[in-house]
Amino acid sequence: MEIKELYLKDFKCFEEFKIQFTRPINLIFGENTSGKSSIVQAISLALTGKMGNGCERRSLVRHKAEDFAVTVSLSQNGIPDHPKQYEITQYTSIRESTDPETIFQGLKTNRETLAAIMDTANFLNLHPDEKKRILFDLLPDLKIDANNIACHLTTWLKDKPEIMKKYNIDLGEDLMEVLSSPTSLEDAYNQVYEERRIAKRELKTLGECPKLPKGLTREKLETDLNQKRQELSYLHVAIGETKGMAQGERRQIERELSQVTEELNQIETLLQDANNERLSKQLEALKDQHSVIAEEIQTLRDNYASLQRETGRLLAQKEQEEKSKSKAKNFAGHCPLFPDLTCKTKEVLSRMSTTIPDNTELSAAIEAQTKKTSDTARLLKEKEDALKQINNSGNIIKDNLSHIAGSRKKYQYLQEKKQKLEKILSTVSTDKATESQKLKEKITILESEIREETNLFTLLEKAEAFQALEKRINKLEVLTLAFSPKGIMSNLMKGAASSLMRLANSLMADLTNNRYAIEINLEEGFQIFLCNCQTGALTDINIVSTSERFRVGIVMQAVLSELTGLRFMVIDGIDILDQANRGFFFHFLRKVLPRFDQIIGLGTIGQVTPKNPGLAEVDFFLLKDGQIRQIAA
Repeated sequence: MEIKELYLKDFKCFEEFKIQFTRPINLIFGENTSGKSSIVQAISLALTGKMGNGCERRSLVRHKAEDFAVTVSLSQNGIPDHPKQYEITQYTSIRESTDPETIFQGLKTNRETLAAIMDTANFLNLHPDEKKRILFDLLPDLKIDANNIACHLTTWLKDKPEIMKKYNIDLGEDLMEVLSSPTSLEDAYNQVYEERRIAKRELKTLGECPKLPKGLTREKLETDLNQKRQELSYLHVAIGETKGMAQGERRQIERELSQVTEELNQIETLLQDANNERLSKQLEALKDQHSVIAEEIQTLRDNYASLQRETGRLLAQKEQEEKSKSKAKNFAGHCPLFPDLTCKTKEVLSRMSTTIPDNTELSAAIEAQTKKTSDTARLLKEKEDALKQINNSGNIIKDNLSHIAGSRKKYQYLQEKKQKLEKILSTVSTDKATESQKLKEKITILESEIREETNLFTLLEKAEAFQALEKRINKLEVLTLAFSPKGIMSNLMKGAASSLMRLANSLMADLTNNRYAIEINLEEGFQIFLCNCQTGALTDINIVSTSERFRVGIVMQAVLSELTGLRFMVIDGIDILDQANRGFFFHFLRKVLPRFDQIIGLGTIGQVTPKNPGLAEVDFFLLKDGQIRQIAA
């Protein structure tokens, strides 16, 4: 990534500022308070959209101004399907600013990691856990997510047989089932820690594990309980029947007997009023009428058909005569045999007109025939309606006869039922009370046994829950060890430390002329030691000189920039290095330049302005009074 141009408007000490970068290495010098750190802060803000040290954007606005603007024009190469040119602007308002998320999508990093490596001192000042998080994001061997966390766990457990034996865990058991799809090692550890806390609290709530009789199983206890509950149900039914016969059943039978008697009385009244003989005679009379009318209807139908035929014949005759009459009226004298001959004899015409009869009498005959047909049809309809009425009356009489027959059968059934009820009522005795008492005694004994076994079942469930919780806690204890910093992470960190030192020391050798190396310990916190290659002495970087710490910071910044794919560094504070080490620093810049697209360095000057040695890949700039100018070679 390369910054082509940086533009500041009302940002901190700058009213309006612009600088263009045309070479890979760009060194900016200026006096104290000239704004060098503000340039670094502006670049970091533009590329991350994030403020460091909890600073608010409003505090970055130049005195007497209302808003600031920071614009960075940059190019980013080597990322497929991503644009090469960007222009990012940050304003006082976050809502109006450009979100540089598109940059992160093309890199192997995120906003927080990018912010941590934008300034040389940032990474070394982070909390050890935050440093580890950045390494976990950048080193491929440390990538643990939902897809490979189970695989890492299995690998770690294979080397820990003593832990598996201690917690009685089989290697083939699925320990991940106690978690809900963790997305990272940290997420898994948090879930396990919380689940273990809850499980231990539940185990404490349960108290001690109850002692149970030997050979007791859930299946045996459930079978015995079900049998006794079924027997108790039968006894309750029996005592209910006995008690009902002794007390309530008599009243029930008396009520039922009263209902049967009342219904018998109603049927007797109905049968007294019924006259089967009269209804049968009415039905016979209707049958006779039905036969007579049916014969009359058949005769009328025959007559009606005959009248219709005669009417049809007369109508056909009338139609024929009208056709002949029409032909005579329209006759033009043409001969049927010789159409070319025309006959105009008056006798022929006269003879034809007299031959055609007058159909007045025929019309009168048709009218009379039509009236007879209509009268016959009307009489036929009346007879058919009368026949239908006879049928309906006959059906009603049949229904009445059927109802009377059904009532007689019901009467006989009710008489038999009444006799049975009277017999049952007469057999009810006080002996049922004694039988009921015996059943109560059996119920009392059985209920006591059921209570004892129910309590035993409760203890069994508690013991099972206790054992299940212990088993779950054992799994969670193993997972807690696995996901803790001393577990999977520790194993991975050993490899990560070696990988990180290998990358860092190749750069440290160039920066210190092979005098120093770096050793990193990730097992306890995040310790970085400076190793004197001549004496072998190790010194914690927290107690080394500022110059030596700065060199370690540059190396770590370079390594992390490479890992992110950023290929870009901003190094602030070059003046921290003494004159001898500055020579190694410039040698280092030129040595690592092929691995970077751009390096921007900033340093403080004294009374003497730095000179430009005329290197082709380096530009020198002087910052003064809020303006920037290039130092000529």
